[in-house]
Amino acid sequence: MTTVNESSVCSICNKPSIKYFCIGCKQHFCPKDFKEHEQQLSIKFDNEIVRSHDELLNQIQKLEKSDVFLSDLFAQINEWKITTINKVEKAAERAHHELIKLIDKQKIKITKQLETIAKEIRCRREEENFLEHDIDRLKQKLNEIQQTFRQLIQKDTNKSIIINNDQIDWNRLIYIREEQQNCNITCLNRCKSSISYPQRQNGYLPQQSYQNPSKQQSYRNLFGPYALQQQRYQSSHGSNPQQPQGNVIFYDGRELNDRLQAIATRYEINDTLTQRLNILQQLKIVVLCDDSDSMNTPVYGTTRTRWDQLRCIVRIVTEIGTVFDSNGIDVHFLNRPSMPNVTNIRQVAESFSQCPAGLTPLTPALRRIFQLAASKSCSDKRLLVLVATDGTSTNRNENVDIQSLENLMRNERQASTTYVTFLACTGNESNVSYLSKWDRTMTNVEFVADYITEREGVRRSQGYKYPFSFGDYVVKALLGAVGL
Repeated sequence: MTTVNESSVCSICNKPSIKYFCIGCKQHFCPKDFKEHEQQLSIKFDNEIVRSHDELLNQIQKLEKSDVFLSDLFAQINEWKITTINKVEKAAERAHHELIKLIDKQKIKITKQLETIAKEIRCRREEENFLEHDIDRLKQKLNEIQQTFRQLIQKDTNKSIIINNDQIDWNRLIYIREEQQNCNITCLNRCKSSISYPQRQNGYLPQQSYQNPSKQQSYRNLFGPYALQQQRYQSSHGSNPQQPQGNVIFYDGRELNDRLQAIATRYEINDTLTQRLNILQQLKIVVLCDDSDSMNTPVYGTTRTRWDQLRCIVRIVTEIGTVFDSNGIDVHFLNRPSMPNVTNIRQVAESFSQCPAGLTPLTPALRRIFQLAASKSCSDKRLLVLVATDGTSTNRNENVDIQSLENLMRNERQASTTYVTFLACTGNESNVSYLSKWDRTMTNVEFVADYITEREGVRRSQGYKYPFSFGDYVVKALLGAVGL
């Protein structure tokens, strides 16, 4: 930014009294507008440069061994350790059996030789027919057999039947290296299999190292018949949200497909789950964030708090939601102002930058959301509310009040057009047990446990190596209430 005298009008107020010229935007300014232009540049610099720098620095400083970002890498190393130990134990067991088999073979051979000598001894004793050379011959045979037996049992390392192979390079059997080209952290073993973890994406916590083979190729159409054509939804509602209904809304299938592919790759979302996301075209997404005191609690095994993890959830939901709705999603809080039409996580960055504080008034917060949706009855979309909480609903007197919340869900909510997923931000089942019961007794209500619990459940049913990323977890929460 420099100043020169120019005989031209101000680009803002069009006044002729020009004294300043910006070499950046190539515009002329009067003194008043020039000062305002400088302030705008300063604000933009702070918001786009300084804040991004500070956020990145903060993320780097928080990157520790116990961080969720690395927890799965350590888990994979431990898994490799267990697998390798099992292989070594099996190899040792196999060698043990082979040794027993070899000893038994030698014992049988020696025993047969002794049996031959025993027969001759009995025969000659019965006939009393033996001379000096017979004794010498039999004694020589016995000495030979005894020598063979001693060779079998003696501890002579020079004639050991166990071979020690020192050719294994234990330092290179498993190791960590940084791949400069992709900025990945990679764990390799001698079988040339690799486990790669992408860079942290704006605070997102990648949880799985699994790379779906299908993602190495070009993506197939994620929308099936909904892609490569413009879809028209009729205005009337039906009982099944999977039937295309609504006002006349046009979607560019190819563009949606590409955007969804990018998100699925970034957050390692399962292909099957990704294909099911097209149902969100018919839903208005609202996220209700628990910002009570308890959300400051660290997530088990990490340095990140429940609040940090919730911010990552909102980020992923926002990115997915804006694919299907240009107006974005609505983000509500229990103890701070709501944020409608969020299309970028930066819009709620200030709210998440403040530490959570307050109670857990779920009932009034949910009632406001339901009432707001009812006031927009002309909308062709149904309502999907994702409630992320770690505690029991309380009232104004700071007392636990589950009954009021249950009454709201059963009697005030329009169950046929309002889908609610309760997402637990805690592994303490006692705090959210009442929500899991509603999953089984209420229509269009889903309960999703915390990420660690859900992942353990998937691994118990599908096997430890079955991939279940943090992105899969968020998508499961989005689709659960609508029955997908």
